[in-house]
Formats: sequence, structure tokens, C-alpha cells
Amino acid sequence: MELSAELPAVVLSRLLGLHINRAEKWTKEAGSTRADYAAELSRRKAARKSQ
Repeated sequence: MELSAELPAVVLSRLLGLHINRAEKWTKEAGSTRADYAAELSRRKAARKSQ
């Protein structure tokens, strides 16, 4: 459940071999919507470009 709170459903699904619907259910139950995930990726890409 801790992974469900920290990872997006698609990553959790691929990592653990779960169906995407199950992974989405787990992330919702863990209270994670992962709205901040895309923002974090954008920050990482911007940081790489500036280096």
C-alpha cells in the first residue's frame, strides 16, 4: 500500500504485474491521485535541459 501512495498506477501495474484497474484502485485507496507526478517529471526534464 505504501508503494501505491508513492507511485502512479501505471508504474505500479508494470512493476508488480497488476492489471491497471487494480493498480488504480490501490492508488485511490492509498489516497494518492498523483496529480503532482506530472509536475515532478516536468521539473526533472527542465533541470536536465539547463545542465
